[in-house]
Amino acid sequence: SNTSIVVDHVIVCTGTNQQPLIPDSIVQACDSSNTPLLHSDEIKDMEATCAGRRVLLIGGGESASDLALLGSRVAKSMTVYARSGPGCVVPRYFEDVPGDILMCRAFYSTNNNPKEAKTFWKMVFGLVRDITGFRAKHTTDEDEKHTLTALHLAMKENCELERLPSCRFGTKNTSLHESIVRHNTQLVSEMPHNLNDFDVVIAATGYTTRGRFDYIKVDDINIDSDVRQLYKHMYHPELGRDIVFGGFVRPAFGSVPPCAELQARYHALVLTGERTLPCAEDMKLFIEADGEYERRTFPLDSARLPALTDYLFYMESMADLIRCSPKGEFLDNLMEKATKKHCNIQYSLSL
Repeated sequence: SNTSIVVDHVIVCTGTNQQPLIPDSIVQACDSSNTPLLHSDEIKDMEATCAGRRVLLIGGGESASDLALLGSRVAKSMTVYARSGPGCVVPRYFEDVPGDILMCRAFYSTNNNPKEAKTFWKMVFGLVRDITGFRAKHTTDEDEKHTLTALHLAMKENCELERLPSCRFGTKNTSLHESIVRHNTQLVSEMPHNLNDFDVVIAATGYTTRGRFDYIKVDDINIDSDVRQLYKHMYHPELGRDIVFGGFVRPAFGSVPPCAELQARYHALVLTGERTLPCAEDMKLFIEADGEYERRTFPLDSARLPALTDYLFYMESMADLIRCSPKGEFLDNLMEKATKKHCNIQYSLSL
């Protein structure tokens, strides 16, 4: 457009999933074997794409898991290549309650000690593994047996491979494991050497961050596409409040909207002068500290998922800036009451 407008501030909320990404090695391998290659973003009807074909699906996230189950129903064969596995797998729903909600409540009942968090989650997943395994053996309903077996397998892998919510991104469905149990999908951790064994390759490999903000031209300032280089995933040290990036934060468990809401509340306070941003040098220090924490917390996933963060860590840090944190006398009193009532979920609060 040739239209020009003059504004005081810009808020960029264009989302994290813009340009589909397929690694060069996969493109080259498919070209060499003349095997058709599709990105999951292109697929409108997975069953029509896979019907009667030998399918290689690359990826282990939520989209890949759902696609595996859909395609495996009609494919001649389904093989899923996930180099580092499908992350920490939990059901989409526990009974009628979304898994994300219960996982967040469980998070709030633990402290931030990595060793204790690992012990806690292994205990929780181990308990679910044992219960679902027992129920799967004794149910007479075939459909229920498959569902329970899939959940049992997911919990077993979470424990054995330490795919825990304290160190891996969340995959909030058991579709991949259902496709394994129901339709004999093969899950492999190494890329198959001979792609001639497949009729189509589907890459559920996410979206690139490269060049995400190239359209924003401000003097000689380089706006890195890695949002981990922004203060609270929002502010560039050299731009301050003039251009802010909203919604570029993805909790491993927990949803984006609550994080984006606190971003919006904080930015509103900054614009009205009720809060003041740190100076550029202090921002850089905070950026480095937060980035180091996120990289340490998610060593297998942080490099390819720059928006990835820990829900509790991010929400509490934003709440401290806004000054709406439930910590302090209010929380101390609530904890005391909860303890007296033998409440196990002491920290399930809405900011």
